[in-house]
Amino acid sequence: MSTKLLLDIISKGCTMDTVMYNICFNIICHENKSSDSLSLMMNMIETGFKPNNVTYNTILKGLCKEIIEAALELFDCLEWDRNGPDLVSFNTVLSAAYHQGNSPIVQKILARMEYEGVNVNAVISTCLIQYFDTVGKIPECLKLLEAMMLNGPFPTIVNFNTLMRILCKNRLLGMAHRVFKCLKSTRLLPDLITYNILIRASIREGNDQLLSQLLRDMYIQGLKQDAVTFGSLIYGLCKEGNITVARKLWEQMTGNGITPNIAIYNTIMEAMFHTVKFRDIIMLLKEMAMEGRKPNGVSFEILNGAMSNSWMNEIPRSKTFERVHIMDR
Repeated sequence: MSTKLLLDIISKGCTMDTVMYNICFNIICHENKSSDSLSLMMNMIETGFKPNNVTYNTILKGLCKEIIEAALELFDCLEWDRNGPDLVSFNTVLSAAYHQGNSPIVQKILARMEYEGVNVNAVISTCLIQYFDTVGKIPECLKLLEAMMLNGPFPTIVNFNTLMRILCKNRLLGMAHRVFKCLKSTRLLPDLITYNILIRASIREGNDQLLSQLLRDMYIQGLKQDAVTFGSLIYGLCKEGNITVARKLWEQMTGNGITPNIAIYNTIMEAMFHTVKFRDIIMLLKEMAMEGRKPNGVSFEILNGAMSNSWMNEIPRSKTFERVHIMDR
């Protein structure tokens, strides 16, 4: 593959140099043929061209998608530029190791970074926060954020949001709120993602006081509610059985030009099911069909649950059912 690509380029009158070799590496690795890139690199060296960090990082990225152990082995034996592996190199291997759940390689890369004196950047720090969550070391997430605020690089809004999402997922809303206050004390401003994370968690935990404060802060900051925000609020109302108010909020959402997603439909349908409003479920499904919204597996589970009730047999099998079943095919 690599030889053929090389011959094709030369036959078209292109002079090979380091840049052209790097283009070849990118093409090969994009096609998930990273093993071919190693033989091409040997060809590159034999013809008198020295690979640079761009070369190595391209090959590393390809190997990480296929055989991360081979990437790590290559990482250790390559003749890097004078300053050694750069942040792109560490980002590439560390991110791949985290997403593959390979803790030993994550630890090795962290040790190598410490040895090389490489400081974390925003990308690496986000990856590490997620990694510490995966291995159940939430205190390490907080320590990392604190270290970044003291020693740099300063955390980004993505770092803050990632940490707050993790804390809320682990039912640590109080701690997430403290991180939120810390964020507001910096030069950064909370964004819509920040508020949506905390709003959802506040509703789930039943913290109405915090919810009101967050909505007020959003208004003051000039942030407009999106489908995620409305979805969370509708979820909270349905959780309390306030379907009528939830539907009014739905109308407000659509009036603002925001299209409900399937999760919002399912939230309302489930609330209707629990409050024995089976006919309303059918009407909502009809509304979905008319708007071209396709029910998903959750939608049909709710519908099947409703249909299992004996009195549902009294409802005429209208074209609504036919259209829903056609949409499911």
